[in-house]
Amino acid sequence: PPAPLPAGAYLPAAPGAPTYAAVAQLDAAIAAAAGAGIDVTEAQGHRDAAVAAADDAEAATAGTADAVLAVTPASYNAGPGKTTLDDARADLRSARTDLGIARTSLAAAAVALRQATGA
Repeated sequence: PPAPLPAGAYLPAAPGAPTYAAVAQLDAAIAAAAGAGIDVTEAQGHRDAAVAAADDAEAATAGTADAVLAVTPASYNAGPGKTTLDDARADLRSARTDLGIARTSLAAAAVALRQATGA
């Protein structure tokens, strides 16, 4: 299994910073290795895949909370509310899959970086 990521790895970073805290740490390590003349192409590719997957997860759930919060017992019983909740479940499943891909890609990037640096 992939190595565990630090606590808060998937939390959004500050505005203007890399999207996720683990990505910021990885970016620093990749930059340091690249600065030392080490080929970081593979690690960078995995990092980019992780960010793309995390962005996909974020996009999949955009607006989901607002839609769910708008469901009332009356709208659920009338039918559209149930559809909204079913759609939200599907969005969350998709996001969970995307975040799993992001986690695997981040772990692969860390492994590739360790192999490239001989650490």
